[in-house]
Amino acid sequence: MKMALTAIQVITIINITINKKRRFIMAKMVKIGARVKHTTFGGRELYEGTITSIEKCKRHEKYGRPVSSARLDIDADTYTLCLDNGKWCYGSQVVSIIK
Repeated sequence: MKMALTAIQVITIINITINKKRRFIMAKMVKIGARVKHTTFGGRELYEGTITSIEKCKRHEKYGRPVSSARLDIDADTYTLCLDNGKWCYGSQVVSIIK
């Protein structure tokens, strides 16, 4: 007997599938002062840094309006994070949040 999935179950399955393609499942907020591991555009090296500022931008742009926190599981490409290690990255380049 086949069971029909509810809309919420379908959305959950889709979100998990998309996040697995990103190599991690993250439903967390990052705030200024949080420590993160991130990649660069080539994605070969992994860096650690503390977030010094966050900007909400248009997709794949660098500058936008300052915000104090960001949800990286939703529209991660619309956030840029400036870090204390002298680098910046898009929210989609964050690999993990260091506790």
